Amino acid sequence: MRLRPRAGDAAGRQRSGFLLAAVAASALLAGCVNPDRRYPIAADSGFEALDLVVENGGTAPLRCTLILAHFITKEIGEIAPGGRVSVPLERRSGDGVLASGRHKGEPMLVENVLCGSVADWQATAGDLPLPAIRRGSKRHYRLRCRIAERLACAFEEGAARTTPAS
Repeated sequence: MRLRPRAGDAAGRQRSGFLLAAVAASALLAGCVNPDRRYPIAADSGFEALDLVVENGGTAPLRCTLILAHFITKEIGEIAPGGRVSVPLERRSGDGVLASGRHKGEPMLVENVLCGSVADWQATAGDLPLPAIRRGSKRHYRLRCRIAERLACAFEEGAARTTPAS
């Protein structure tokens, strides 16, 4: 198909003009449609900072990983026995959605936090009890974790809650 009209070809110029207008209109309309508008999360949409401290109350080193939406993982790192690590998070008021960091100004949503033994992570890894943090209203949470057969964690402040066995 030839897009360039021949000299003196009025019909060809009209077709080229129509095609150019259609492409320009499509490009403009595509710029107006933002598929991310289905998930309106902005920096001012009610997120507040909170701090999650994970303490290793056991005798073996722990390794923790933050699981974010869209299959993104962030290593929190190893926690030596008696050591602790602070995991800065954000929680949206109302629905308790958790986020960690931002990408292009948008919060990176947290799916899960997994911890396990450095020596045998796959067999011992378990979920941190995020549902309690999502529902909570505190801005600081401290979990003391250890490896029994699998990961076991309890909140240091308030009522102790442990992670369910997977």
